[in-house]
Amino acid sequence: GLPAAQRLPDGRLSSQSPDACGMLRLLRVGAPRPSACARANALHVCGRRLASALAAQSPARIRPFRFLARASSLSVGLMVAACCGNAGLMVIRDLVANPADAASAAAMSSQGLLAQPDGSAVLTRRRLLMRAMWLLWSFSLALLLSPLAVASGNFCEQVYYRLIYNAIVYSRSAALAKWSQWASVRLDLLPVTLCLLLSRLQSGAPTHSLDHTLAVMKAAGLQIADGRASAQPGDISDLEERPLASGSIAQVHLAQCRGQVVVVKVRHPRVDEELMLDFELLVRAAHALHTWIPPLRWLNAPSTVSQFETAMTGQCDLSQEARHLQAFRHNFRRKTSWMAFPKVLFASPAVLVETFEPGELATDLARRGTEVDRDEAHFIIARGEDVYLQMLLVDNFMHADLHPGNMVYRSAGVLGKPQLVILDGGMAAKLTADEQRNFIGLLQAFGDGDGGAVAERILDFSRHPGAGRDAEGFKKEVKAMCAQKCRGYGTGLDIGLVLRDTMQLMYRHGVSVDGNYATLIANMLCLEGLAKQLEPRFNLIDCSYPLLRGHQLLGDRAFRRSFCMAQLLLPVTVWELFQSLNLHAAMHGSSLKRFQI
Repeated sequence: GLPAAQRLPDGRLSSQSPDACGMLRLLRVGAPRPSACARANALHVCGRRLASALAAQSPARIRPFRFLARASSLSVGLMVAACCGNAGLMVIRDLVANPADAASAAAMSSQGLLAQPDGSAVLTRRRLLMRAMWLLWSFSLALLLSPLAVASGNFCEQVYYRLIYNAIVYSRSAALAKWSQWASVRLDLLPVTLCLLLSRLQSGAPTHSLDHTLAVMKAAGLQIADGRASAQPGDISDLEERPLASGSIAQVHLAQCRGQVVVVKVRHPRVDEELMLDFELLVRAAHALHTWIPPLRWLNAPSTVSQFETAMTGQCDLSQEARHLQAFRHNFRRKTSWMAFPKVLFASPAVLVETFEPGELATDLARRGTEVDRDEAHFIIARGEDVYLQMLLVDNFMHADLHPGNMVYRSAGVLGKPQLVILDGGMAAKLTADEQRNFIGLLQAFGDGDGGAVAERILDFSRHPGAGRDAEGFKKEVKAMCAQKCRGYGTGLDIGLVLRDTMQLMYRHGVSVDGNYATLIANMLCLEGLAKQLEPRFNLIDCSYPLLRGHQLLGDRAFRRSFCMAQLLLPVTVWELFQSLNLHAAMHGSSLKRFQI
């Protein structure tokens, strides 16, 4: 499969071939001795590339050699894993998750992993099996020690939670990393130690090499200046080798472009392929759960996994993120004095160049908790909720990934005033009219303390309710719960507690929700978790009272028109006064009882 210039007349690989001897130069006698990990990586890459070259030949002729190449590579990885720790495990991961058959990887498409022609379905099943084995291997130690974790709380705090975190990192699963980002703010549901560990994945997910970053940038058509005087003004220059941050899908590097500091976002290698494999496994598990365990059909697991898959796989296309960011910038163009989104300078499916937005991540502020300056904490929470409500009530275009790792606070933004920056617009959701009406109605029912309306709205969250759903029993218990814990605005309503109790009742009575509703609830819980960490007295429902009540009184169409006119005509000082009133309501909810309409 190599070019003729790299082969000898008898067909053997030439010494000039970079695919074989180029890597073996690390191992030759007389060369500077590399580390054990580097030597293992060299042998491993040789095995992979040799198998790739042989893949183009007749399968019957080369099958023993391909198996030998892969077996030797795996044995090297296993041998080094014991003495090189993480590096050795990554050698094994690269082999197990990425077989050497490059032709099959190129043929894989989003239409279905098992629908490939010409017999590649067998190969795809093997890839699925390999991926499942790798995920099982990643979590094997955590699974083996789970009985000890159940028996000992000290073992969980000191050892087990770190094992879970390390397993997620080793698996390099974008789906698990995204779940970790959402779960890290739920201190009321998960242990604090585990949440602190998972919060590292909000901006500190595993990174890829600089060589991959440069190769992807060149493939996308970006010119990388080498610092010479002949460099063009539009070239990317001064690219920092160490990533600024790394997420579940891509990592970002600081650089220079046209005389300004920019962020270059580059997709992780094979993340789209691994996501397809992970979601194929999840879809199969969801269908098995739905088919073979009838009591759990109310979960509607296949639909939920399918909608989450659509959102995650769409995030792999960075050009889609560019379109989302442009839409968000347009929707919030009248609030640039305190609200900002990065400006896109270049976009391709694998590379995104945007303006650098300096500031402090909300993740770092959340770790400091109540030690954060009160004015800063109140600004972040109130403005974050204002963004969420405008997206829901007015724009009908939701940022579907509002965890603290995607929020940046800077004390001196435009006009020297505080500013909140929202990053990573890859996951976004446009709601249908029914979805928007039902979810807004749920928030309004919470504010009114109307348990009957809360139950009715949640029952409408599923277009295909399961046969085992107990709607009447659910309504009865929701009304009883709301009578005790959800009495409306100005009563100290804990929305996180109410939602948690509501979800427990949904589980008990077989009530399911569709994927977009689950995304909306997850975003609200992220904001609520951040609010609890920064300012435990802050009440999200009381802060939302003016907008939710205005929408309830005017109706959807009239409210949108009024809001858009107010944005065009009212000066910034009026909006700042409005936010001050909202903040006062959030901190002194009991005073709302005297002014409620």
